[in-house]
Amino acid sequence: MYDQIIIKDQQADNSYNQQMDLDSSNSRLPARGFLPDFCQVRVTLGVVIAAELLTIVLCVARFTSLQNFWSDLSILSLYVQWIALTVSSLLCLAKRWLVQHTVLQVSLLTIIVLLSVTAAIASVAYYRVLVMESNTGFAAFLLQSLTISFLLGLMSLHYFYLQFLLSNQQQAESDAKFQALQAKIRPHFLFNSMNTIASLTRSDPEMAENIVVDLAELFRASISDSGKPSTIGKELELARGYMNIEQTRLGDRLQVILKVDEALKDVEMPAMMIQPLLENAVYHGVEHSENGGNVTLLIAQQEDQVLVQISNSVPAGRHKNLFSRASGNQQAQENIRQRLQSFYGEKARFMTEQTETEYRVKMIFQS
Repeated sequence: MYDQIIIKDQQADNSYNQQMDLDSSNSRLPARGFLPDFCQVRVTLGVVIAAELLTIVLCVARFTSLQNFWSDLSILSLYVQWIALTVSSLLCLAKRWLVQHTVLQVSLLTIIVLLSVTAAIASVAYYRVLVMESNTGFAAFLLQSLTISFLLGLMSLHYFYLQFLLSNQQQAESDAKFQALQAKIRPHFLFNSMNTIASLTRSDPEMAENIVVDLAELFRASISDSGKPSTIGKELELARGYMNIEQTRLGDRLQVILKVDEALKDVEMPAMMIQPLLENAVYHGVEHSENGGNVTLLIAQQEDQVLVQISNSVPAGRHKNLFSRASGNQQAQENIRQRLQSFYGEKARFMTEQTETEYRVKMIFQS
């Protein structure tokens, strides 16, 4: 069994090193996939709103009378929205190609599509008299439309690229904080676990072997790629392994209560989100209590959302300062809060509640 653990750990180390090499090589590649997904409803809605704002600006710029303003606005809105939605539809159809090419290639294709669509629709609009009446010729009207489309296209691409860089930076910061949290958790937890294994090696070898297996699984998960989503089932296995180790170490002082909806085991969630909170609950709520305490893990469905709640008893006389920022608990919670927001956006919530007898942490996210 120990030989198998060593082999698995070596394989995990090799996989981790290969991933690090791959990440370092990818960092030298051009950024890709910087355009938003034009197939999403919210992106389409943003395009419609932006196009309408452009229409209003153009109409205000040539305002002559209130009657002409509303007439020009209605006709020009049709013209601009026609171009905007056609380009969005084409970019939606080409999204698989777009994510496989560099920023320069995607930018050139987007500009070509934008100018081509503008030229085609401008031709139809001019000769079908769908735009406002004008004394300018077709060449002037076409040049004006192409110029506006080109400048707005460049501005939009620049904005999308800056958003892409900002998103990458936020993800990198989130990963760095995750690695820092892992580095902080490992020494404390490893020290306690090694002591437990050493004390059981002669008295209960089988129990010591089980702890080694659970410990190996936890550390294998901790060195995995934090950017890849896990599932509730996998996180629950790690949580059970961790609680087995702590219950062996603390004995009757730790009471563990699991209330889990097994139907949620395939729901995706960020990796290593439950175990650090359990470790906080054990360390701050049970370990420092003379009489011990209890830790409860609740995972349940709430309509179309998932609730993950971790609660622990509070040692008598320490309810006011047990979870202060100086204790380090707030740092771990803030890290998990940020990673939860990074993964789910505004659809996730992270909350804490405290009474004189119990402390609760809640994570609520989309199922």
